Amino acid sequence: MSLRIFEPRYLDMLSDCFRNSSDFGVCLIRGGKEAGGLAVPYSTGTVVQIADWDKGHDGLLNIVVEGRQKFALRSTEIMPSNLLIGEIELLERESSCPLPEKNRCLSTLLEQVFEQTGRSTDLSQAKLDDALWVGSRLLELLPMPRQLRQALFECDNPLDRLEGLKFFLDRAESPN
Repeated sequence: MSLRIFEPRYLDMLSDCFRNSSDFGVCLIRGGKEAGGLAVPYSTGTVVQIADWDKGHDGLLNIVVEGRQKFALRSTEIMPSNLLIGEIELLERESSCPLPEKNRCLSTLLEQVFEQTGRSTDLSQAKLDDALWVGSRLLELLPMPRQLRQALFECDNPLDRLEGLKFFLDRAESPN
């Protein structure tokens, strides 16, 4: 996932991550403001590791993070900078499994999304036959209501996640 960082609280957090070679957690926002205020996160998120970064021409920090493991957020604390920190419990890792033939259309869709968003170079590392990988990438890239995104993210079975994505896409294509 690509992130553009500009708020001082997140720049400070990333400085600590670079200095300590540490990861950080990402949660979808349930309520509140994404930028400039306090947000209420959903209670399931992902531990991420910084994979790449650069400073853009606009002065913003651009980072690419890779998800490592899901977590359950057990408690939170607001720091003086308004950075939200929390105690987490790592959740069991999901297992990869072959992409069923009936879901091959989702792999094809993902290839199209990569090409249309200028991420076609990502296809060289794509795991288009892996149900977990395909579902996770589509969940990351497709526009959808945040409650549905979170529900599919929390789903612990990659095949069920694919079925949820197909249901969403079928309903989005249908005029009724």
